[in-house]
Amino acid sequence: MITLTELIQFTSLLISVAGLFYLIGKDNHGKKITATVLRKLGGYLSN
Repeated sequence: MITLTELIQFTSLLISVAGLFYLIGKDNHGKKITATVLRKLGGYLSN
């Protein structure tokens, strides 16, 4: 059984990944944004 907290964290992670792909697709200079988002995502995952 998955807890509500786990569900919220998983949903947040999915939103982050979707946002990452959105930014890459939207911006031709996506490398800088991608690095920033990945750093934030890495910080989130290490918690």
